[in-house]
Amino acid sequence: MNDAAWAEQRKHGISASEVPAVLGISPYLTPIDIYRRKVLGPGPAQTKPEAPWLKWGRLLEPVIANAYAEETRRRLRKVPKPISHPQYKIIMGTPDRLVMGESGGVECKSAGSYAAKDQFGEPGTDEIPDHYLVQVMIYLAITGREWWDLPVLVGGHDFRIYTVRRNRQLENEIIDRVRAWWEAHIVKRVEPDMDWADESTSVYLAAKYPNNDGEIIVADPTAEVYGQALAISRSELKKTEQDKAALENHLKNLIGTADGMSGAFGKISWRKTKESEATDWKAIAQALLASMPKRKVLALTKSHTQPKPGARRFLFTPAGGLS
Repeated sequence: MNDAAWAEQRKHGISASEVPAVLGISPYLTPIDIYRRKVLGPGPAQTKPEAPWLKWGRLLEPVIANAYAEETRRRLRKVPKPISHPQYKIIMGTPDRLVMGESGGVECKSAGSYAAKDQFGEPGTDEIPDHYLVQVMIYLAITGREWWDLPVLVGGHDFRIYTVRRNRQLENEIIDRVRAWWEAHIVKRVEPDMDWADESTSVYLAAKYPNNDGEIIVADPTAEVYGQALAISRSELKKTEQDKAALENHLKNLIGTADGMSGAFGKISWRKTKESEATDWKAIAQALLASMPKRKVLALTKSHTQPKPGARRFLFTPAGGLS
């Protein structure tokens, strides 16, 4: 199944990688992210570069799977299409690998050395981050297998294998909570609680209200409270930024030609970066275009011009006396 088909199927259920977000334990996604995916679907406001953790997980998956097969001498096979829970079709997932001839599966992960110190226990145990444990529990539920290995490449050189055994009580608790969330929010179209300061809320609101109709509405009492508070917050932030700049300049003046300074407050460094060279690609392109016939320039420009969708900008102009 290609990515587009999988994305379409995911709109009709919760995948194993989305379950941690539904439960509020994902470090990457929030409940409103999942609600947006299911209710609003993909759209211009949701299009952005692939997150680094997704990109490197995708690139390293076959490397880690091969290392696991070599380490354990087990034969693995890929899963060609999503698997749904035998009873609850809204719960689904695409495991990285299934172990051939055994009742197990494999989920490949990579982690930084610093993060792994606190998040992972001894290899061979099931001491893994909660969001990974929940994901694996869903894989066990939808495949009916009895154990799942989590091979982890830590820091690019430390290879570990963790094993999770099936726990039906925990599995059922997770499934019950996911089903209840789906019914309460997706079926009934009720937004889950949002963290109003989180980027996920901004992304959701941009997707929910992609266009404006030209009307300027009058603020109600609630909006007046928020607006006044925003004006004060912006004013305080501006003053804080000015104070920060002034203090940094005072300290630079005291450091002078030294590399930095230390004190009871901590350490400060003020060092010159290494000399480097930068290529002005814009100037090179302009020089090349100047030497080309106008007809070729127009054709080249047309072939590399793509429409760019507009996006709503939030601009705040405080009333007099509030700036």
